[in-house]
Amino acid sequence: MRRGSLLLMLLITGSMLCFSTGVDSVEKAVGISAVANSHVEAQIEIADCGDKKACKLSLLVTYPGLSSGLAAPVVLFFSGFQMPRSWYDSYAEQLASSGGYAVVQYETSSSIVKPLIPDMIEVQFIPRILSFLAGEATNSTSPLYNRVDVSRVGLMGHSRGGKLAALALAFGVHLPDQTPLPACTRQQSTSMHGPGPAEASQDLGSKHKQQLQQEQQEQQQDQHRVHDPHSQHLAELQPAEAGRCQQVVQGVGLVPQLAAVLIDPVDSGSGSSPQDMQYPSAVEALTGRNRSAALIGAGVCGWCNPKKDGWRSFWPVLQSGWLQVVFAAGHLQFTDAKGAAAWAWDKFCGGKAQSHAEVQEFPVRAALAWFGLAFEDKPPTAYIDWSLKQQQLQRASFEIKTAKV
Repeated sequence: MRRGSLLLMLLITGSMLCFSTGVDSVEKAVGISAVANSHVEAQIEIADCGDKKACKLSLLVTYPGLSSGLAAPVVLFFSGFQMPRSWYDSYAEQLASSGGYAVVQYETSSSIVKPLIPDMIEVQFIPRILSFLAGEATNSTSPLYNRVDVSRVGLMGHSRGGKLAALALAFGVHLPDQTPLPACTRQQSTSMHGPGPAEASQDLGSKHKQQLQQEQQEQQQDQHRVHDPHSQHLAELQPAEAGRCQQVVQGVGLVPQLAAVLIDPVDSGSGSSPQDMQYPSAVEALTGRNRSAALIGAGVCGWCNPKKDGWRSFWPVLQSGWLQVVFAAGHLQFTDAKGAAAWAWDKFCGGKAQSHAEVQEFPVRAALAWFGLAFEDKPPTAYIDWSLKQQQLQRASFEIKTAKV
């Protein structure tokens, strides 16, 4: 067989199922209600983007068009390896409109070809981005004035972006000295650098508990067993004092509330050489650090998300969290890629879902529930119900891990 034909065959057949399921078609994605968003574009200077060379970042901030009166938590979205920022726009739009978050996406703007930025250097972009946002939030002439709260930060990423989010979760996110914070910010009493969002849904009501207990009994007969969402939730989160405001003029140290959603993350790196230290393993970084995250995995493994580096390696090192594996999903089906690009990447990375939108619904719903629990103390009742339903339909597995006492 000629090399070109062999390559074509590899592209078409070079993926294997991580999970087997008898369901080839999947339920049509359920829409999530939304309101119009606003957008701010900006450029910021980064002193070191690798080899001590400066670069500029183009930022896109997507936030709710209507203000709730309280500054919105910030969600930083990290794109996959060399993937365009625009391939993740739908996440920003839905998290802003349906969750009330200010979602920040970025990419380098210095050249057409994206530079290869070492992982640890890119993670260090985060304080610079937050410092910029905090400045805008206290600038009365900015459209972001009193609209963003950098004391509550969500980390979300896909593929390598999931690894970057995991590294930031493991090491913590530092606010630079003299970082201004919004004049009105919501109070919470616990740090998210510990176990993470948690057992806040134990008071979901007796009727709902009975329904879920019945669901669980039915699931025990299924090969994909789900844990009891009431007895097994994440580390305790104290209720927020809604509407309470405070004057804050600077932030020093770690971001007090941090939560992460990892979308089919791919790990890489480890070792002791100076070069290796710029590309550490996120799995190794998380090990023993008592961190929590919502983890969404693709059921189809391939060239882009090998088993040994994917979600399977992340789940054991999380102290607690949610794991949802979307059976028909391929690695690049979590993106907004369309047309020929989507077709080519789906062939290369694998995937059996009928559309990218139906795959993206899983991480969107998980993020809305996880961040809602972490930052607003919202019980994830609807998300758990929906996840149990997807498991019954054999679209996805769902598991909750609790922190060991």
